[in-house]
Amino acid sequence: FKGRFRHLEKALTETAQSVKTCYRILEVGTGTGVKAVPIIRFLLDTGIPHISYIGFDLFSDANKNLPSSNDVRNWIISKTKSSSQRVDIQLVAGDSRETLDKCSSGLSGLNLAFLNGSMDPATIRQDWQNLALKVAPDGILVLDWFFRDSSFGCRSLVEDMAAGDAAPSPGSRYSLEVSAEADSVFEGSDEVRLVIAYASPSLVPTLQLAAPVAGSK
Repeated sequence: FKGRFRHLEKALTETAQSVKTCYRILEVGTGTGVKAVPIIRFLLDTGIPHISYIGFDLFSDANKNLPSSNDVRNWIISKTKSSSQRVDIQLVAGDSRETLDKCSSGLSGLNLAFLNGSMDPATIRQDWQNLALKVAPDGILVLDWFFRDSSFGCRSLVEDMAAGDAAPSPGSRYSLEVSAEADSVFEGSDEVRLVIAYASPSLVPTLQLAAPVAGSK
């Protein structure tokens, strides 16, 4: 992992320790699979016997300018093959505001939910509402696109989560960490950080800046 995504290593290691059979991942914003592959590889290295990944994006099924879900799935499989561990890859094409809701009945007990798609605050909030109660008690929900400017990205949602004001609540309380590492995604753009939300219905919501990852610049 590089940049802000280095902050994922500790969280993934901690969640993997509690998984004995299948580690369940859901990503909104799979794109070409470039984030999915290192996450799956990292978890395979922890010795988990079975990883189930389900990714949501538009793909060429909904936007002809994007790669097809079949091509992306085949590429992820080719990069995460294991002779002794099982990796299941499922991709769902379409607008996440619709597809997450349609698939919601089969999404409980997630060890990792990763919102890595739209930068639109309203879309991010709706995706959160569809997933907040689907994360396992010892799982994590990761939000990308945390900027200083709350007019885009996840900042407004994260601030509401920290205040305990983000629906659905109660039962969706998270302790929140903002990565110390930041990246410039676009030339001249605001710095972007990663937020890791640790799920626990008993937690008092908090928001804090994490310590830098060793070796990070």
